Amino acid sequence: MATTERVRKISPTQLEIVATIHDPMYYTRDWSTRFVYNLRTDLRIEDYNCGEPHRDISAVPGVRRP
Repeated sequence: MATTERVRKISPTQLEIVATIHDPMYYTRDWSTRFVYNLRTDLRIEDYNCGEPHRDISAVPGVRRP
């Protein structure tokens, strides 16, 4: 199996990711999926280390619990 991901900026505010899967053992032909992400200026991305104690982020604006 081989996976190819292509990432490109398609506009000043959009990022496109195209993932292609090539696995002749399980699939008769390659298949692809496409994701487009829009720039979000209302969010802040923070560092996260899985070895640290759990952090409750439910008080952060915009975070919703399932």
